[in-house]
Amino acid sequence: MLAQARQVTRRAAAPHDDPYLRALFADSRDDLMLLPPEVRDPLIDMQFEAQRGQIAAAHPDAAHEVLVADGGDVGRLVVAYSADAAHIVDITIARAYRRQGIASAVLHELLATAGNRAVTLRVWSANAPARRLYEQVGFVPRGTDAGYVAMERRTAP
Repeated sequence: MLAQARQVTRRAAAPHDDPYLRALFADSRDDLMLLPPEVRDPLIDMQFEAQRGQIAAAHPDAAHEVLVADGGDVGRLVVAYSADAAHIVDITIARAYRRQGIASAVLHELLATAGNRAVTLRVWSANAPARRLYEQVGFVPRGTDAGYVAMERRTAP
């Protein structure tokens, strides 16, 4: 059973958050942890910058936020808003804070403030824990594309 989430707040990401966001990105890359640091670190830097560039190009007006619990940074949230949808571009919780209800609390809060907009996201099809979380919160699959599952949650009118 998941532990109950602590108070989670969101704040706009700022340039001084870059070292934390890079470390968070590295923390989420299990596939690279077996590499020696002299290979892994430059690769993580390149992938972090590539992800940042891709998000900026695809979602130039997205809100970039740092998630905070108990006075410390615990993750990040990137959401692109339009008139009819709030698209979760990325939600990442630091490994030490996973399975504590933080992502669930953030998703519930986002759903509560979405108004009449649908909330959408894409998740890697093999990421079973994330898919399970999204389904528990009420997201339903809407299709697949290049290994990702598109999911959507309609908010109550």
